[in-house]
Order: sequence, then structure tokens, then C-alpha cells
Amino acid sequence: MRWGCLSNNPRTGVSGGAAALPPRNTRGAARQRPIALAIGAALTCILVLSPPPHAAAAAATVGMPGAAQTLEAYHEVSAWVRAWDAPAEPSFVDPEGAHSASVTLRLSGVIVGRGTEVVTDGTAVWRAARGAMLQATERAPVARDALRDEALRDTAQRMTIDVQIGGAMIPLAGATFSDAANQVSHGVEGVAARVGQRVRAYFPGALLSANTSSAQGLIAACADLDLPPLGLDTLRADHGVILYRFPVQHLAQTEPGEEPVFLFRGGRVLSHAAVSERTLRDASRAIVRHLMSRELRRDDVHVMMGDYQPWLDSYDPLVASPVQRALTAYALFRHASGGWVDRADGVRAARFAWTQLDLIAAHDKASLRDPVVASAFIAAAAHAGARPPGLRDRDERDDDALLAAALRTLDAYDPDAGWDNAIPDAARALVAYALSVGAGVIPDDLSPPDETRALARSATRALFRETPPGMLVAMSPWLGWAELALLDEGAPVPAATALREMRELVWRHQITVADAGDDAPDFLGGVVFTASRSMLPNWQAARPVALLATMLADPRLTDADETGAELARLSRSLRFLLQLTVDDALMHMFRDRDRAIGGVRASPWDQRLQIDANVATLLAIDETLRATAALRETRP
Repeated sequence: MRWGCLSNNPRTGVSGGAAALPPRNTRGAARQRPIALAIGAALTCILVLSPPPHAAAAAATVGMPGAAQTLEAYHEVSAWVRAWDAPAEPSFVDPEGAHSASVTLRLSGVIVGRGTEVVTDGTAVWRAARGAMLQATERAPVARDALRDEALRDTAQRMTIDVQIGGAMIPLAGATFSDAANQVSHGVEGVAARVGQRVRAYFPGALLSANTSSAQGLIAACADLDLPPLGLDTLRADHGVILYRFPVQHLAQTEPGEEPVFLFRGGRVLSHAAVSERTLRDASRAIVRHLMSRELRRDDVHVMMGDYQPWLDSYDPLVASPVQRALTAYALFRHASGGWVDRADGVRAARFAWTQLDLIAAHDKASLRDPVVASAFIAAAAHAGARPPGLRDRDERDDDALLAAALRTLDAYDPDAGWDNAIPDAARALVAYALSVGAGVIPDDLSPPDETRALARSATRALFRETPPGMLVAMSPWLGWAELALLDEGAPVPAATALREMRELVWRHQITVADAGDDAPDFLGGVVFTASRSMLPNWQAARPVALLATMLADPRLTDADETGAELARLSRSLRFLLQLTVDDALMHMFRDRDRAIGGVRASPWDQRLQIDANVATLLAIDETLRATAALRETRP
């Protein structure tokens, strides 16, 4: 192998040479081009995983490498890697406008080599590729013997290649690292730090694949320059630090030997017409399989593992909490009863759900002293149905657990004394819902059905009275579902006005095509909750969407002439939830496909696959499928 002189940092895999950086620039206003969004009254749109319109849009940015030239550079790197032989002399394959490059080599999802270079002499791609291959030569699981070179070439055929090419660097203002990072489009733009002629950069793909923020990337870049851990103002004054952001063209393989795909924020952007009954059914099935992939059998105990970190292939916490297991069971029971669900799939989902309730009854009965766990247990039991074949027979443990859960749920609210202060405000809606559906499972001698429903009605009315319209979203979908569960068919909805106001509030905070523009097409349909810590859209949108889907098919809450507009808005939010779901394009940076595929990420930039996000999204999608089926019958 012909290796020339090449600087590389073995600790971080980040290297950099002298760079001719542009003068200070200012960021232009977001390009916002209204695009007509035509969605029919029935969900018949086609799912399109677009090869990226964002690649062309990005190329139009001043100083941004073009998509076609980026693809050519990728194929040069691919040829070097497959032959495991990079040119010893400089190879000028950089696209026009390239200021930096990063090449990452993965083997079975694990990074074995990464090279990053910041140079403007046309050799950034060549230098980065050589750095990645040099590092992979040391890290690859290949015996160090006379056949090593041949074994490396064989191993290279099983590697996936990730190429990122950065455009012009734009200085960042701000008194702190957080202030500077707020100017960065995380996951789309890279970040860099410079002292004199030394530059260190972190590309968005590297930050996303490590679930690291842009602020952390800026701090790491300064650390790579051997700067002390001081505040940004001090580093500027004492060391002359300059921070930058830069746009990036990103190409990666999802499987060895496959053609690369252009990526935006680490994945592909679903089209504006991404929602159809077929894609919703597929997504629902995928989420269920992902949730069930968390099962771990130990000594005949079926443990459900906690939130999954796909970039590490690990769970944190290792075991899901009792309330997570109970709510998972609830969502799976509802899924299993869906008319669109294959019978075998429904049985598997119900069996997994029953296993979670059995686990609580046998090993976590003490957790039912918590009113939230107890309410989730009651809600799940109310939707459980018959036990599928192959499960243990019912015994006294189940009766004891159901009695404990019922006692704690009934004790959570008193019509005269009000709510138990130990129950968080948002969780009270779940208690009200459990009471509204629990009349069939709470023992009659403990509370007759009429008394249980009366208590549920009082708790529900109290929450609607005490909760401002702007806070009803935090109680979704449980409070709205509790209200509807207590009503006879066709009876007026007492909280109809409040529910409609909440729906309008959600839609006012929904990100439209004009809002998203070319800068954030993956945000389309997300909802920004201004009261939350995050001012960017995340999985929490699934919670109100589940309730709004129910409202869509209810003529008491959605008039016939409102259906089309409501369905269009709902479709946009479902598009966002589908965007969060792990597909093949995102698998380029994850280690275990079977564990990650189909899971719902916390946000477009946060790769955590949390149980809460998956349960809420499954409920939203399944409820939409129920609503559209009902609409076909009542409003053909």
C-alpha cells in the first residue's frame, strides 16, 4: 500500500491543515418557497423517499459543493477503499467550493476509520480518505500476518463508506458556545474552530452518529486545538479563537456495495405527500416489531429493556420502568384489535403485552402503589381481551395486582378533596382515563361500574375546569379520550369547545411548508410547543395527534365540511412522525438493524429511541387508521 506523509490525530480521527478561510459573512434569510400541498379527503397520497431536493438547494448556496461533483468524488473514494490502495501523490478530486472533507468507514455499523481535513487546495477528499484508511488499517479485525494486505482488501468489501464535503466557512458570533451553536443548523451544518493556521472541524454526520450537539462539537474542536477548558470570551481574548459553521454535502451507503444516497440531517427527507394508509400500516407494524425487539429472556422472566441508544447499541436504562411496560401493553392491545392488523401479528402483539402485565403482577407489584403506574395498568387491562395460547394460566397474582392497581387508581381523586397532590398535573389525565375505561375490570365489590364512571366523570370535569386551554395539549390524548369514553353514542360532548380550541392551538404551532422552507424540510408537520424547553419539533407532537385523529372521525367535533382541511393538517403531522422513524437510510450510522429499524427517534437530531416516543407514535398512527376507516363508512 502506498501511503504518503499525512497528519492524523489517532485519538479523535480529526485532522486539519492550513486553510484559506473566507472573510466574515452573514447568514442569509431562510429560503421559503410556498409549495402547493394537495391532500385528498381520503389518505391516498404516495410515500416518496426523495433523492434529495435539499442537495440541489444546498448546491445553490454560495460556496457549496455541487451534488454531481460530490458524487464523482465519492466514487473516487469508493475505488480507493475497495482496492485498499489510495494514491501516494495528491489527488485533486475535491468539488468546486470544497473547503473540507470527512470520510468515515464502518464495518457492521462500527466506525473503523475516520479522516477529516480542512484544506482548500483541492486535496481535502484525498487526505480525508487516506486518513480514514490509515486508521482502519490499525483498527480492522484482521490478523497481523503475511496475508494481512489481502485480508484488508477482503474486509474493505464489507465496509460502508460515508463521505461529507464542506463548503465555505462562516464565522459564528455569540458570547458562549451555546450562543454560537444556536446559529448552526444542527445535523445539516458542520462546526469548526481555528487558532492561527490550525483548524479542527466536526461534520454533522459525525455529530449525529454520536448523538452529540453542535455546542459539544465546538467545544471538542477547541479541545483538539489543545486549548484550555475556558469560556468562549476568554478563548477569543487570550488565544484568538474563531468559531465557524459550514454547509455540507453528505453521501453514505446504507449497505456495502449499494449505491450511496444523499442525506439531510443524517437521513432522507420524506416528501410532502408522505402519508398513505399503506405507509401508516407499514409504520405501525414496524414500531410494534421494534418495541417487541426489546424483550430479553432471563430465567423464564421476559424483561423489557429500556430506551435504546442505536449509536452505542445499548439500553439506558437497561430495564424499562413499570409505567413504560404498562403503557406499551396498552398500545399493543389497541394495535392488536385493529381491523387492518394481520391475525398472527395481532396475536404476537397481544402475547407481548400480556407478558408485560404478568411481569408487573409477578415481580413489580409494589410499583402499583404509584397512581400513574396503577392507572396505566388499569387502562391496559381494560383493553386486554383474552389471553393468547401459550401464556401461563391466570392465578392469584393477577387478582392481587388488579386489586392493588384499582385501589390506588380509585384513591387518586376524591370529588370533595380533589386530586392527590403527589400526582403530577399532566399525569392526572391518565388517571381520569383509567377510571373512564376501568369500570369493566375494577372489581364490582370495590367500586360498582356506575360509581366508577361517576368518579371518572367528576375527575374529568375537574381537569377541564382547572386546565387553561393552552395546557390541554400536555394532557393529550388521555383527557380527551376520557371525555369521549364516558359519553353515550351521539350524546353532546361537554368539552367540545375546549377540545376544538386546543386543536386550533396545535395547528397554529404546526410547521408548514412556508415555515420549513429549504433549510428544514424534515421539520414539516412538526409542532413547536412554546412552553417546552425545546423550541424545535420532536416526538411530543404524537400525543395531541393521537387525540386529533379521534376528533377527526367524530361528527360532534369535526363537521363534514371541516374534514378535508383537518385531514390535511393531520397528514402533515403524521409525515413528521414518519420522518422520525428509523428507515434504511438512517441505518448507515447505527450498529444493529434488527434493534433500530422501525423505532421512533426523539427528534430529527436526537437518535434516542425512547419507549415513550414509540408508544405515543404508535397510538397516533393506529388512531388515524381507525379514523379513516370510520370516515369511509360515515362520509364516503
